[in-house]
Amino acid sequence: MVPEDDVPATDANESTGGSVDPDIRPDIATDKRFYPPADATDSTRPETVDATADATQPQTQTGTSDDDREVLNSESARRAKTQFRRRTDSKVVSTASVDEGCVLTLDSESSGEWMTRVPAERRAVLQEQRLWRVPDNWERFARVANEHGPDELLFYIPESGVYLVLLDLEHGGAARAGYRVETLGQLVVKTELPDKSALTELLRRIENSDDDDIATAVIDALQLLSKRWDHFESSYRMYYDKWSDERAWNAFKYHDDVIFESWSIEPWDNRQTVGHFIDEVCQSTPDVSRSVNDLLMEAGVVSPSPTVTISLQDRRFPIGYRVQALVEAGCSPGEAVDYLIERFEDNIRASWESIREADESTTRENVRAARDALYS
Repeated sequence: MVPEDDVPATDANESTGGSVDPDIRPDIATDKRFYPPADATDSTRPETVDATADATQPQTQTGTSDDDREVLNSESARRAKTQFRRRTDSKVVSTASVDEGCVLTLDSESSGEWMTRVPAERRAVLQEQRLWRVPDNWERFARVANEHGPDELLFYIPESGVYLVLLDLEHGGAARAGYRVETLGQLVVKTELPDKSALTELLRRIENSDDDDIATAVIDALQLLSKRWDHFESSYRMYYDKWSDERAWNAFKYHDDVIFESWSIEPWDNRQTVGHFIDEVCQSTPDVSRSVNDLLMEAGVVSPSPTVTISLQDRRFPIGYRVQALVEAGCSPGEAVDYLIERFEDNIRASWESIREADESTTRENVRAARDALYS
């Protein structure tokens, strides 16, 4: 193993054009995972990467070994370089996955070609965290296109049971490629509910109308439905909560060629009816229930194709989830704990600093380092 020389932070920042991989810890002055660009002098270029490094931590290196040269000369790497040269906004960092666990990073202001070895798996991330690539263990469900911003991608982390939405910065015209965690939690599916105010307006119009075409039995059923609205809405909600989940899962199951316009969809193959709810609530005849159903549809009380909306609202996480996210991002235990106290338990921060017998500057530095690891 050839000893590795530290690279001062100023030199590293200059050699990368001021853009350091957000998956790499920024305190690179003492970080053995950071290496100089390909045109660095022999005295500063390492021959190997530390094989004892934590496999979950990303490593940055230049392609100096035979294996690395092979990766950098691969077809995918050449294609990435060609696409990069055609870009008009070539001052920004361009990244491309060129091999399993490797990302090629190019910058017009840097003379180096950087290969970033990123963890193949992530079991935990935090909101607003930046990533160069999507971990291998995540399950993809859907892409939602945004006309005026980055596309949104729905993923599931099976090891922690957490869903998350990533912003695809590359497809959103962002200055730097990669992804940012927009939100995460548990999946919630909600169905559009009946509109009671529309029923009230329907009854008012019928009362003020001289039209005798509506049978008295139908009017009586509508009035009874208004009185028993809570029963009707509860039955409607229970029915569609069951079927909406299944329909939404089938609709949002990932396909390469399917892109959604929003998180709200109408997943029904056939026109929906509520006659069976009318039978249950009003004990009416089938003919009356059908007539009531038609009137409710026309008046907008219920929809023939209820909208189903998917969101991430439940923020309960497994025990230790946030600590794991910070450690996987490259934080030390002290940085992880200090950051969590600062971010989520600010009311006990003073007592915490006293307990761990650390001065304020140390705590601040730990919090800064954790933020840089997550969000830079």
